[in-house]
Amino acid sequence: LMSDEDWFPDFGWLDQFRLRGAWGISGVQPGSTDAIRTLDAIAITEPEGSDVSGVTMGNIGNVELKPEKSQEVEGGFDADMLEGRMGLELTGYYKKTQDALIERDLAPSYGASADRWENLASVRNMGIEASLSFMPVDTDFLTWDFTLAGSINENEVLELGEGVEPMGTTLRQVEGYPAGSRWEKPILSYDDTNGDGVLGRDEVVVGDTAVYIGPGLPTREASLSTSLRFGDRFRLYGLFDYRGDAILWNLTEGFRCQLGDCRAIYDPSTPFWDQARAVARNFHSTPTDYGYMEEGDFLKFRELSLSFFIPDDWAAKMRASRATFT
Repeated sequence: LMSDEDWFPDFGWLDQFRLRGAWGISGVQPGSTDAIRTLDAIAITEPEGSDVSGVTMGNIGNVELKPEKSQEVEGGFDADMLEGRMGLELTGYYKKTQDALIERDLAPSYGASADRWENLASVRNMGIEASLSFMPVDTDFLTWDFTLAGSINENEVLELGEGVEPMGTTLRQVEGYPAGSRWEKPILSYDDTNGDGVLGRDEVVVGDTAVYIGPGLPTREASLSTSLRFGDRFRLYGLFDYRGDAILWNLTEGFRCQLGDCRAIYDPSTPFWDQARAVARNFHSTPTDYGYMEEGDFLKFRELSLSFFIPDDWAAKMRASRATFT
């Protein structure tokens, strides 16, 4: 609590100032049987027709399997200001996970399980989180406060392991990119060359190699909440919620077009981009969902509530110490 030290400057508007720091290591254990090779009993029919008992490979196991380890360091500060009416919190963190447990696909030629657990990936996470609370009105009849919180978080797959190819199709794990990022073959161009207002298969050009589109999870988040309290009995509360910088797969619209049940299939006045993505997904020689990878940013009015705090003597009649109707 830095503000309690004699050498700390005396600011009239600053009530308390606290520095925070933390460092730690945690682990994730593999399953109790993930490293063990197992056999499954089966019935075998011999050439002469008799049935005998036999075994086949169950779990191929991995004797070198070990726990996944994560190490994190973070630091920040808390500040209380204006006689408790304003508070500010700021935190930055850096986290690195090594020997990440990945369920890796195995070649069918093994003649065993389709996959096994291995210690493969190394992933880095880092970000900043902040929160600001303020109470501009505080009287016996009316109290108004609000809280603004937000964060910026990024992650990156640093390493997949020796000899490991990128994993996944539209949702991939690729070295140097965010974990669970979106990839797809791009729509390079589209043009109504014959001028009939309808794009055909030959008028849409699709690339033959998937490209990075964006992260699969939001890297920016924010919320704004506010409440008005009237006396001791009523409270009005509202919440706005924001997510940003994420790519979502609009499979709903793509599937509707696949069934022939969307505007882009029937209406010649549909914008060319909507026609192009429908053609590229459903009619092209190299189909792609690139056009249905859409920006997932949103701002929502998430909640509005009115609460009535029931008097204690009313609550006592219901054999309760307190009660609230919202």
